[in-house]
Amino acid sequence: MMRKLFNALIACATVMFAASSCTAQTTQRTETKSKTENMKTDGKKLIVFFSYTAENYNVGNISKGNTHIIAEMIVDATGADIFEIVPVKEYPGSYNECIEVAKIEKQANAKPAIKGDVKIEDYDVILLERISS
Repeated sequence: MMRKLFNALIACATVMFAASSCTAQTTQRTETKSKTENMKTDGKKLIVFFSYTAENYNVGNISKGNTHIIAEMIVDATGADIFEIVPVKEYPGSYNECIEVAKIEKQANAKPAIKGDVKIEDYDVILLERISS
C-alpha cells in the first residue's frame, strides 16, 4: 500500500513539474515576443556586434560568424540599425593563432582600435550582441 501511495505521489509530482515547466516556457516565449514587439516601436535602435570570420573550430573557414547571423536576425525582428565592430588590425586567420592573440588581449585588458564609428547619442536603445562559449 505504501509503495502504491509513493508511486502515485511521484506521478503527481512529475505531472505538476511538467505543467509548471510548460507554463514557464510559455510565459518566457510571451515575454520575449512582447519585448520584440516593443523593440519594433520604441525609439531608434542599434544592434552592435563583433563576429570572427576565417578558420573556425571544427567547421573550417566561414565567411559569416554566428554572432553576425544572430545580429541580422535581431535586426529583421526589430527594424534596428546594425553596426559591426571591425578591428583595425585583423585577427589571424588561423583559429589557434587567433585564440592566442585573444588570450593576450584579455590578460592585458586591451581595447583594440576599430574601424568606423557610430553616433550612439542618435539611438534610444543599443544592444551589444555577443555569443560566448
